[in-house]
Amino acid sequence: MSQTPRKLLFIDTAINAAILTVNTAPSFATGNGIFITTPADRPSNSPSDQELVMADGQRLLVSTRVNANNNLDFALLRYRSDGLLDNSFGNQGIVATAISKGNDVAHGLAVQADGKIVVVGWCDGVIGGDDIALVRYNSNGTLDTRFSGDGKLTTDFRGFTDQGTSVALQQDGKIVVAGSSNNGHDDDFALVRYNPDGSLDSHFGQGGKLGTDFSGGSDFANHVQVLANGKLMVLGSSASTVGQGFDFALARYNSDGSLDSSFSGDGKLTTDLSGWNDQAVNMAVQADGKLVVVGSVQPAGSSYTNIAIIRYNSDGSVDGHFGSNGKVITDLSPNGNDSADSVTVQADGKILVIGHSNYQGKPNSFTMLRYNSNGTLDTGFDRVNTLNGYPHYLNDGGIPLINLDDHSIPTYTENYSPVAMDADVDVSDAELDAANNYNGASVTLVRHGGANSDDQFFLGGYQHPYFTVNSVVFNNVAVASYTQSAGRLSIYFNAHATANSVDRVLQTLSYRNVSDTPPSSVQIDWIFNDGNTGAQGTGGALTVLGATTVKIVATNDAPVLVTPPGIYYTDTAFDDSFATITGTLSASDVDNTVLTYGIIGGVANGNGTISKAGAYGLLTVTKATGAYSFVANDAALEALTVNAALDFTVSVSDGSLVTSKTLTVNVSQDGITESNGNDNLLGTSGNDKFNGLAGADTMTGGLGNDTYTVDNIGDKVVETSVLVTEIDRVNSSVDYTLPVNVEILVLIGAALTGTGNAAPNVLIGNAANNTLSGGAGNDAINGDLGSDRLTGGAGQDRFIFNTAPTVGGIDTITDFVVADDTVQLDKAIFTKLTTTGWLDSGYFKIGTAAADANDFIIYHQATGGLFYDADGNGAGAAVQIANVGSNLVLTNADFWVV
Repeated sequence: MSQTPRKLLFIDTAINAAILTVNTAPSFATGNGIFITTPADRPSNSPSDQELVMADGQRLLVSTRVNANNNLDFALLRYRSDGLLDNSFGNQGIVATAISKGNDVAHGLAVQADGKIVVVGWCDGVIGGDDIALVRYNSNGTLDTRFSGDGKLTTDFRGFTDQGTSVALQQDGKIVVAGSSNNGHDDDFALVRYNPDGSLDSHFGQGGKLGTDFSGGSDFANHVQVLANGKLMVLGSSASTVGQGFDFALARYNSDGSLDSSFSGDGKLTTDLSGWNDQAVNMAVQADGKLVVVGSVQPAGSSYTNIAIIRYNSDGSVDGHFGSNGKVITDLSPNGNDSADSVTVQADGKILVIGHSNYQGKPNSFTMLRYNSNGTLDTGFDRVNTLNGYPHYLNDGGIPLINLDDHSIPTYTENYSPVAMDADVDVSDAELDAANNYNGASVTLVRHGGANSDDQFFLGGYQHPYFTVNSVVFNNVAVASYTQSAGRLSIYFNAHATANSVDRVLQTLSYRNVSDTPPSSVQIDWIFNDGNTGAQGTGGALTVLGATTVKIVATNDAPVLVTPPGIYYTDTAFDDSFATITGTLSASDVDNTVLTYGIIGGVANGNGTISKAGAYGLLTVTKATGAYSFVANDAALEALTVNAALDFTVSVSDGSLVTSKTLTVNVSQDGITESNGNDNLLGTSGNDKFNGLAGADTMTGGLGNDTYTVDNIGDKVVETSVLVTEIDRVNSSVDYTLPVNVEILVLIGAALTGTGNAAPNVLIGNAANNTLSGGAGNDAINGDLGSDRLTGGAGQDRFIFNTAPTVGGIDTITDFVVADDTVQLDKAIFTKLTTTGWLDSGYFKIGTAAADANDFIIYHQATGGLFYDADGNGAGAAVQIANVGSNLVLTNADFWVV
């Protein structure tokens, strides 16, 4: 940080000389070298047994809450980085969980890689005493029902009191809980390992549980840690006999729960630091494998505790090169309690200890100390509170720590909450401080080199100043106005701005960068102007310039997915067909990663596509390109009588982040649509398809080739167009006679009777035994499968056979007239008939059986039977295909091959 030096201005004239009151420049103050925060300066949180600070600056706290029955429940709280409860978590930031009908006490927590939260403690047991209690929450605070069925479980050891105090997570997802278990006389270390689903790990200890006794007295575990090699380190306190003081106690276990004999010979050790009560609560592992263990000691005869540190070699022996015989005792409050809560080892080997003390008579003051690698206090360690540095939190193995690396530069992580720029900045101006009024002063924050709209500044937090629309408010008083635009923040203090309120405003400023491709760091310049117009002395307004460098950690940005407005179909009053609709999903990704498209809930097809079926059709997406197709379910869409929509959720993934959007299939009704009532459907001048569904419907067609579906004997078809160039059709599932101007009748379903009109008709049966009558025109009659009764009526009629002949499938032609009518045979079915046109005369025989090699069509004149002989010589049985009437004078000219 650079500062403008303080100046004195002397005014000389030829007549007189005087020393005038001069304005002194403001400055950014520095700290006092002690990093202790008293409770009055801290947010008033519910008391908690463990706090965990996340990478985004949010904090999780475990505690207990009193329920309506005056019992205790697990309590889990999440705070935003600005200190306010996170309303998106649980019930306005708080989750309370009852496990038993009595008291449930939460004590420790850990966060899994997938964001789920594991909380351990104890609850009233069913048999007696307490049981270990474990709860797993989803990241939003709801219970994870994939864990033990309802998200919570209890574990009993021996029917006495069992308590869980610490939880650790293995890389394989297993959960390790440490605490204590009473054996009926005293307590032992208790260790439990659970599978990721909450079941006990039978490969650990005895059925997932084990207890460790040190020397016959009570032993309590306070902390468990998974080492890099998979072994488990547990520490706490141990008393050799009941009523005696406690010593530090450590035990190291192999991955199966057996004690590690390479540690202190039998896997466990105790260390007496004070001669009375010693409690080990946390530890860190150095790069060389040495163990730094912290806690508290209460010397014999003393009523107060001191901070204690001991360093062990990796084999459990005390490291004599650290402190005094491996131990360091620090007394910060001669008449109060001091204790360490957590410890971390910095990259330079220095040891940072976090705890609480009775500093200056204020209990539970947040305390931070740093030691050199040999155990001496680091006298160069000071509270960092200038614009050149800022202490901020990080998460190291579930322990909230202060990070002083990189000169304590604040670090903003892309897409996370804003980061505080300087929690302890203090501006000082002699004249304004003397008046305790900063009216007219201002401060501007802007990126060094010029404003950038990616920079955003914020205020807020517990009992902190905050922005309103136009003002800065502190303690319910507007102390300033402000402007923020395009990366420049300017705050203008008014007559209500005291020295304290100005400092609090500056200390609460935080920063966020909204770029998807941010730089690795930005320098934010602070320009403070004292606003002097003469009241502060001569020399005009003076300024001080400071700067904060904010590190920025870029994160993977989610891809941006663009979907079409929707897939659209129109269901009309006619029998519609719905085309397959295709398109392409498009996406972009600022990180230039390979993208994969998908459908939420879809099924991979094994060919690079994924599909999902819905009520109205099947959506398929190509994973590599985003190309999609929707194949409509015609029957489902046609049955609709109201507008409808079907939502699919399509997605794109860059391998770690997924973006999804809704793709909607919209079906709209055009005009009066089909219904199950008695409809009156009117066609257009185009090729219409009518389907009135159930009910007696009137369907009126006009120009165009129209198709009518008849499913009720009361259905009425009216075809108004008389153009002979138009071909209209009825598909009927009931007995039906064609009305005028309709040319084709197709029977659907069961055995039915179909009758033509006076015009030339095409009548087609189905697989059942139908009766078809052509009427007066030149008709084409096709019975299809089954044994059908076919009548041509007046005119020159064709009887069509284009299905495979089968035994029993014999059609009867009731009125075959040799001079007028024709039997039409399909050579694709009657394969020996290879030439189209009139039947070859050599292929036709009148008689009872084939007589030579090519008698394929045989007419039995006495019975009227018409047969097909596939080998033409009678070697195989001929199959009767029809009965055309007896004693007819048939020739090959009565048969036409197509």
